[in-house]
Order: sequence, then structure tokens, then C-alpha cells
Amino acid sequence: MIDEIFLGAKVFSYDDQINFAQLSGDNNPIHLETLYARKTISGECIVHGINSFLWALEFILKNSKSIYLYYKINFKNKIPLNQKIKFILEENKNLITIRNRFNKILVHISYEDTLNNISIKKDIYSNRNKTLERPLIFDENTIKLGKPIKSIYGGDDCSINKIYPYLSKRLGKNLVYEISTLSNIIGMQIPGKNSLFTNFQINFKKQNNLYPYFRVENYKKNLGLIKLRYIGNNFDAKMQAFLLKKSKSSIIDAKFKEKLLNKNTHNGRKALIIGGSRGIGSFVAKVISLLGAKVTISYLACEEDALKVCNDINKNVEEPSADIVKFNVLEDNYNDVFKISYDYLFYFATPKIFDNESKMFSEELYTNFKDFYAIAFKKLASDFISKGGGKIYYPSSIAVLNNVKGMEEYTKAKKDGESVCNELRKNLPVKIIIDRIDRVDTDQTLSIIPSKSLNPFDLAIEIAEKMK
Repeated sequence: MIDEIFLGAKVFSYDDQINFAQLSGDNNPIHLETLYARKTISGECIVHGINSFLWALEFILKNSKSIYLYYKINFKNKIPLNQKIKFILEENKNLITIRNRFNKILVHISYEDTLNNISIKKDIYSNRNKTLERPLIFDENTIKLGKPIKSIYGGDDCSINKIYPYLSKRLGKNLVYEISTLSNIIGMQIPGKNSLFTNFQINFKKQNNLYPYFRVENYKKNLGLIKLRYIGNNFDAKMQAFLLKKSKSSIIDAKFKEKLLNKNTHNGRKALIIGGSRGIGSFVAKVISLLGAKVTISYLACEEDALKVCNDINKNVEEPSADIVKFNVLEDNYNDVFKISYDYLFYFATPKIFDNESKMFSEELYTNFKDFYAIAFKKLASDFISKGGGKIYYPSSIAVLNNVKGMEEYTKAKKDGESVCNELRKNLPVKIIIDRIDRVDTDQTLSIIPSKSLNPFDLAIEIAEKMK
């Protein structure tokens, strides 16, 4: 039987993010900027991985347990903000796990060899306060495998004693600070901006080098996988991160414009695109505009994204034909916001796609999806039809057919949405196209491992054809 010892719990706040960013110099926007983070694979700001490891050590010392010479850390799932996170010691397995409220493991930390005494080497870069304001953009052409790179960037170590009182007392301020700079190497330098820290190993030992440095040991371009080694003043570390794939840009280029402009297959039509500021909606907005339609693009969180879509359309058509409006499908009244009638309704509203926090079917997550994909859609579509609207595009998912494991809540909600479409078609004078689409290459479907995805412009053209 595994003896599990509860070490402590913590709710990581935005202030915790700021404090660690100041300490480490890791200002990667995935940790600090909400609007940026929502377009990444995490979908939200997440806790720095190194910060979670340091907190695990902090709780170990707070419970008078041993510190060890060697640790292997795997970041298995993201650590979100403002949720209770538990730190558990499994002594019989030499293991520390960081878990969420449903006991799902987020971080897996194994250890070996008790650390009895450690001689902290004076770090001549203990005031390693050269900082980077923004993370670097990875350039594979400048990377030379095995070439030493001096570790000169960090943050402000003045708050270490306050953030980690037990850890800084036991290991010393210099060592704790040096560990924090690993976050800087991955998040700010290599891979930098589009990085995802997945695991690292750290071995506390006396080093003979005077200047801490790191090097890239392996780079697999097809996977975006980068392996690095850090040789520091007080420890040696091996790190692994992914360079995340960027989604396809929706910016209209000359070739694409020439392909569609003046075909006028939707000339004079007025289209309302709910959720047109991002993802498939932004591509459909541009295609349908180039084909002659006037579009209204709704957004909820980011006016800037909606304006970019709108401006890109208006500079590529003869007369301005796009505008934007803020609209919350869960709260706002259709007739209060949209004063004109539309010919087409494209419904791309979607909630923030949270991971299922447990292994069981989540009624909370299902309800969240259903509110968007069925309940809000039914009300909005009914209002659209009552004002003379004649055609609706409803994007369902191929997951409805395939019963994809881990997407049960999403799939069930999409089936509910399809049922609403069938009910509306039966009772009201409207044409509704239900389209079960596959994964599409947008910022809403990012994954760690590159996967086959539909070209969003090609799909948008197909959608426009179906709505003729």
C-alpha cells in the first residue's frame, strides 16, 4: 500500500505569477497575458513549471522531510490559476505529485539520494539581473548543437526569502535563484515565446565551472522537440521543451484575393458571423466578403482581433463591407444588439475549451458546452429567423460520429445542438446546414504534436459554397 502524505495546498494567483516572473525574468505571455494565453494550447494563463517544483520543495521542508540530490520532473498537465492545487508525497514510491481538486496528476516528481549537506558555491552571477523584456523568437538557423551559451539572463532575487522561506533557508538564496533561471532559459530564450516546458532533470552537485551556461543538445524539427543541458554553479540539469506550431494566418494575400474577388456568388447578401474574430469564423468572414457579402463580425473578449479581421476585409474589397459588434450569446438580447435583418447566420460561438479535470464525465463541463452549442444557439437562431433570416450554418464535429475518448462532454453538447437544428428546421421556415467538420488548423485547435488538420481557407470556401 502506498503511504500518501498530504504536504500542503496552494491556490496560485496572478500575484504569484508576477512574483515568479520578477524573480526568474520569465515574462512569457502564456503566464501573464490573458488574451495572448487564450490563443495558445493552454487556452488560459498557466503556472510556471519551475515555480510549481520550487513550491513542492518548499512544502517538503515545511513538513521537515528530506531534500534529495536528484529529481526528475514531468509536467503532465497544465496548472491553472485560482484553483486549489494539492502537493502529495508518496514515500514508498520516492514520488511527489502535484494534483488538482479531482486528484488528477498535473506534475510528477521522482527523486533519489538524500541530500545531507550541500556546499553552496558563491555564484558570481547571483545578481544575474540582465533581463529580456519579451521572449525571443526561435530561429533554427542560428542554433548550433553543443555550442555553449552563457546563462546571463535572470530577474530580481530580492523576494526569494519571502516567496520560499523554508527553501531559501535550507538551500540558500543563490541556489534557489539559480533554479528559477531554468524557467528563463526555456520561456525567454530557447525555444522562447512559443515554448512549452515538458520535463527536466536536476542533479545537485558541486560544479567546477565559473560561468553557468547551457547548450542545445538535440532538435527534432518535425516534432518541434528541443533538448537542452544546463551546467551551472550548483547543479546540472537536462531540459526538454516543445516549440509549438503556429496556426495558419487568416490574412488575405494577393493570390487568395485574386481567386475569389469579383465572383460575386454572395453579392448583396448580409451575413452575421457569431464568433468571427478568431478561428474558422474569421476565415469564413473573409471568404464570404470577397464573394460579395456584407458581414457583421461578433466578438466577446477581444475587440482587437475583431478589428483586425474587419480591417483586413475592408482593405481588400472595393467598398467597406465589414463591421464588428460585441455580443455575448449567453447574456445579450439579439434584438437589442442587431437592428437589421440578415440573410445568413454563421454560428461559431464557443466556450473556453477547458480540459476535463477528472477522469469521469463532467456534468459541469457538459453544461458549459451545452449552454453555448444548444441553448444559446436556439434562442439566437429563433430571433434571427423571426427577423427574416433564411439560412443558418451550424458547425458540428466529426467527433459526434467517432465518439472520441476524452471529448464526451463536447460531443454530447454538439449532438444537442444538432437536435436543436432539426427542431428549428421542422417548425420554422429556415434552411440549416449541419456540418460535421474535422480538426481545422486554427489557434483554437493547437496541439503539442503536429497533427493533420484541414486548411481553414479551403474549408471556408466549401462553407460559402454550401450557403449559396
